[in-house]
Amino acid sequence: MSPSGAEVDWSHALEAVRGDRGLLRSMVRTFLEEYPRRLGEMQRAVEEQVAKPLQLAAHSLKGPLRFFGAQWAFQLALQVENLARDGRIEDGAAVLAELETALLALEPRWREFIQQE
Repeated sequence: MSPSGAEVDWSHALEAVRGDRGLLRSMVRTFLEEYPRRLGEMQRAVEEQVAKPLQLAAHSLKGPLRFFGAQWAFQLALQVENLARDGRIEDGAAVLAELETALLALEPRWREFIQQE
């Protein structure tokens, strides 16, 4: 697992959908549409210093990240969720910046996958 967060375990994700590449592509497309909204929610929560929306948005990112085998990004989302739950919004903001970097590093891999036949 690298701090760049740029790894995806496609074998793990394909196993979870029983080898159905079409279904996995659909799930990746949906995630690519949704994750920027979640990041925006998280950034607004940090700006407004409200923990619950930060915690919920981080939680909503965790599932797909784990499903896709993006362990570094998953761990970062988990950290943000836990920090927000504990009311440590400023600490969560620092980890959120790392999470955003990890997601941006992963995005080309996801886009490449959905363009494969």
